[in-house]
Amino acid sequence: MKTKLLVLFILASTIYSCKKDNIDPGTPAPETIPMNAYFPLSIGNYWVYEFTTRLPDGTVVGTPSIDTLKITGDTLIQSYTYYILETNKPSLNTSFMRRDSLGYIINTKGAITLFPSGNEGIFNFHYGFMGAGNTDTLYSYWEEFQDGYSLATPAGNYTDCLAQLVKHQAWPNYGGHLGIDTNYYSEIGIIQRSFSYLSGAKNIGILLDYHLEE
Repeated sequence: MKTKLLVLFILASTIYSCKKDNIDPGTPAPETIPMNAYFPLSIGNYWVYEFTTRLPDGTVVGTPSIDTLKITGDTLIQSYTYYILETNKPSLNTSFMRRDSLGYIINTKGAITLFPSGNEGIFNFHYGFMGAGNTDTLYSYWEEFQDGYSLATPAGNYTDCLAQLVKHQAWPNYGGHLGIDTNYYSEIGIIQRSFSYLSGAKNIGILLDYHLEE
């Protein structure tokens, strides 16, 4: 009797092992979605900058100021998660939203605001806005992305940075003042922010400190 039970046990074990070895693997796991290497989006991330105003000849005018760009929350818009960013530059209580879509940083209008790398070269676009009396229109008409830059900041030295050059000219005099906002991104986010003015002055913020959520 014991011998028969042992034979049945071995037979059952063999059948189970064969079935186990032939299990259908099913649908393979999806590949990892690429994330933007230059702008980590997580609630709680923040970057602290010291801003100075510089004239076209490089002269620093006024008093330096400190500003923090922070991700304060997120929200769903048309089933997509957008992160809410708050800052006081270029104006007080500025708030905007961004999301990461396959490595491209997208705004709420679906426009690309940052590429995954500098390989895209030149990104052409334009926009206009009217000031007091509908007389002040700024026309931004091209943007360049280049990588391979190095930048030293009080928060550290960074290599293989992505440079974003946003070029503006006043409308309708396209041959007039050309303002270039030069921003640099590294693996920890934006390490330099800048804002040009029609007067020719430029407000430049250099990274002092930062925090990234794990």
